[in-house]
Amino acid sequence: MSPKASQPFTFDPDGDLILVLTKLSKTQTAASQKAGKLAAEPPSSKRKRDPSTLTTADVEPEKVNMIVSSKHMILASPVFKAMLAPGSFKEGLERNATGQLEVELPEDDQVVMIIVLNIIHGRNRVVLKRIDLNMLTNLAILVDKYQMVEAVESFSEFWIDHLLTEQDFPDGFHDDIDPLYQQRIHNELPVPGKIIEAIAKKREANISKCLDIVKETIEKYQGSDRVCGDVQYGSACDATILGSLIKSMVSDRIWPIPEPPYDNFTFSGLSATVDGLQVMSCCEKIYQWQTKKGHGIHEMFLKKVDSIEDKLTGLEIKTFKR
Repeated sequence: MSPKASQPFTFDPDGDLILVLTKLSKTQTAASQKAGKLAAEPPSSKRKRDPSTLTTADVEPEKVNMIVSSKHMILASPVFKAMLAPGSFKEGLERNATGQLEVELPEDDQVVMIIVLNIIHGRNRVVLKRIDLNMLTNLAILVDKYQMVEAVESFSEFWIDHLLTEQDFPDGFHDDIDPLYQQRIHNELPVPGKIIEAIAKKREANISKCLDIVKETIEKYQGSDRVCGDVQYGSACDATILGSLIKSMVSDRIWPIPEPPYDNFTFSGLSATVDGLQVMSCCEKIYQWQTKKGHGIHEMFLKKVDSIEDKLTGLEIKTFKR
């Protein structure tokens, strides 16, 4: 469906910047109804449309112009400041016949943008005082995208207080996981890149620790010094341990030892594999009642893997604050 013509939303009558949005609101049923309650009547076609008069009918496929002040946008958002800086006009930024600069924002939610622009332009009386969790999520995504936390911070306290006191939060995955999967499929997961990078680094580091347990054991038994203390069968015992360990690793597809970034492995899967490696020795066959199986190497693997798992920690949100 092609975008339909629409009366502009005017946030500043003397605005020198027009934001052009075409994306349907993700919250069109609930959020647009709430936003529509801010006005008693829809605007006439002879007047500029007021941003407080959004109704359910407005949230259809259409091209929506929002007249704003570039100075307000620059003060509120470092992203807009960079975008609108002299000499940095990018492709897609054009001036219309009246000299106003037009910026296309096809991926931004219309309803959410209206709430944010009302706040930025000091139209506090028409800003929604209560919103649902879905709307808060979409607001957080937009605010993070344009780095406008300070501009909306005072209103966020009201919104969050309302949610904490009057709304039940989900206590499990339920249907909430479906949108996340859909966004992941389209590479639109709303998680900052630095968080994903931090998770990847922790994953890689812990997988490396797990593999180092086996690697150090192999290097120990590959050395020129005899490990087994038996004078008569020590060398044969070392060779048996080394051979059985590598053979078990080949069977479990971790030999040759993998290198970072370990794309085909998970920590939980690899730790279970290391726990299950089979190690045999000559001594356990010759001195059946006087030695541990595999000279206790399997028990050592279990102990060290458990130690790594015990030290696993998550990420702290405060680490990623701007």
